[in-house]
Amino acid sequence: MTQLASRFSKLVATHPRIILGTASSSRRAIMDSLAEKYAFRYEVLKADIDEKAIRHDEPRQLVMSLAHAKADTLMQQLQEESKGAGDGRPATFLITCDQVVVHDGQIRE
Repeated sequence: MTQLASRFSKLVATHPRIILGTASSSRRAIMDSLAEKYAFRYEVLKADIDEKAIRHDEPRQLVMSLAHAKADTLMQQLQEESKGAGDGRPATFLITCDQVVVHDGQIRE
C-alpha cells in the first residue's frame, strides 16, 4: 500500500463527512470506486455558481478558479448549515474540481 493510500485509509477510519462538490458523472464514478475500495460514504452537493461568468485565457487558471468558486460557495452553505450545531460533528472534507478541453490552443466548453 502506498503512503498516500495508507494515510487515506486512516483518515476514512475516523468517519469524516466527505462531500463531492460537483455533479459530474465522471467524478462521481471515481468517487464511487474509491468509496467501494476504502469503505466510506460521501455525498454530492452542487454549487450554484455561474460558471460562464468566470473566464481566464489560461486553462489551468480557469479550472482552478472554477474549483475555488465552487468551494467558496459550498463552504458558505456548509457554514450556514452548521450554525447552532454542536462541536460533536465529524470533520468535513470538501472536494471540488473542474475540467476543460483545449483543442488547437482554444478552450472548449
